[in-house]
Amino acid sequence: DAEYGVGDVVEFPTPDGQGRYAGVVRECGPDWLLFDFNHPLAGQAVRFDVKLLGVL
Repeated sequence: DAEYGVGDVVEFPTPDGQGRYAGVVRECGPDWLLFDFNHPLAGQAVRFDVKLLGVL
């Protein structure tokens, strides 16, 4: 039995066994864990710097 804490990253195999999912432990209970499988940058602001090359 492994022990996990909030913030730990845990990897799980995909259903077909060919890949892996990584989840972050967000909450811990006496007999349960809540995992977050979102990308680490999900919900962050995105800024783009663009250069206009021409107009059609």
